Amino acid sequence: MYSRVVLLLFLVFTCSYALYYPDLTHEDFDRVIDGSKPALIELYAPWCGHCQALAPEIERLGESVSNDTRIIVAQVDADKDKVLSQQFEIQGYPTIKLLLPRSKSGKKNVSDAVVEYTGERTAAGLVAFLQNHTNISIALAPVESFVVELTDENFDRVVLDPYSHVLVEFYAPWCSHCKMLRPQYEKVAKTYRHVKGVVIAAIDADKYGKIAEKYRITGFPTLKYFPAGKDKKPMEYDSSRMAVAMVDFMNRQVGLDIELGGDELVQDAGRVEVMDTFARDFMQSRNESQRESIRQAATEALSSDASLKGQVLQNAKFYVTVMERYSQKGGDAYLNKELEKIEKQLKKSKDLSPTQRNNLLRKQNIIKFFASIKESEQLKAQAVGDALEEEEDDDAN
Repeated sequence: MYSRVVLLLFLVFTCSYALYYPDLTHEDFDRVIDGSKPALIELYAPWCGHCQALAPEIERLGESVSNDTRIIVAQVDADKDKVLSQQFEIQGYPTIKLLLPRSKSGKKNVSDAVVEYTGERTAAGLVAFLQNHTNISIALAPVESFVVELTDENFDRVVLDPYSHVLVEFYAPWCSHCKMLRPQYEKVAKTYRHVKGVVIAAIDADKYGKIAEKYRITGFPTLKYFPAGKDKKPMEYDSSRMAVAMVDFMNRQVGLDIELGGDELVQDAGRVEVMDTFARDFMQSRNESQRESIRQAATEALSSDASLKGQVLQNAKFYVTVMERYSQKGGDAYLNKELEKIEKQLKKSKDLSPTQRNNLLRKQNIIKFFASIKESEQLKAQAVGDALEEEEDDDAN
């Protein structure tokens, strides 16, 4: 959940070049943190929500100094590395400490010159802290934003577009919680950057007060989801402010199966829970008449089940297609043939667009599910047969 982004641009072991070390451990600590230059260290736990929120800020700082030989930025999984956790006497997560260069006395105890960071958990705040204690000028790497900024002029055009699903953050520039949310919100916007009809937007509700009043905004930040359609009644998002939770929410609302980041699909992409039930009943049926009844019920669900929409609806339709072809094109042989065909197509990934590849992966997961049901039924039948044989042998003896 707490992804480690390796941003090392180069690493020469024989030189003391200062880089960004996102996975520092006690085995490498003395080599990397040799006391010759200041080192900012974040000690985190993967399960810690505050650490997850801080991650993109630390990564941005690390990327900004990755070619700077004057300073070190490192991250330590202190929940895993108990040696460094004890060495720094960690009481909570995240803990950020600046280790200043050793004095001329040559003391090796890192605690002799340690300053703990207690400021705002943003890249800008960390830069100001470093510059104050080291006199080193640091230029933060620019952040590419995919969040659509709203104003009085474009709010209705963007948000009330009947063809768009829009998530809107109502924020205030002075709000500390809004500042903490922004890195996570940027991750959500990046996830849907290539998805037509999904917009991740934000508006300065302190500046555009009339809009905030219209939508009854009483605190910051407030997130509201405006679904596609003519009747754009907003729904307030009141769950976790971590990017992964917001992506899960948008996936469910829009009918998508995109993983956080937008470059991969969620595990078992293509699978639809309600259609899994039809598939299981279909494959466990003993005759074609039963299968046809189940296929018809699955077809009716495509239009009657409100949860089936967007990409999820397309996935659900493919279940019905598999049922039809299973009956018409050789049953189990059809499943095996299709899986072999998809496998060959996926091996030619260089010739596939991301959309084509994702569609193949969805179909592959669905067909594999059908095949797994059949395999499970065969194993059960074999187990029953073996048990009967053992029973007959016992009777004979």
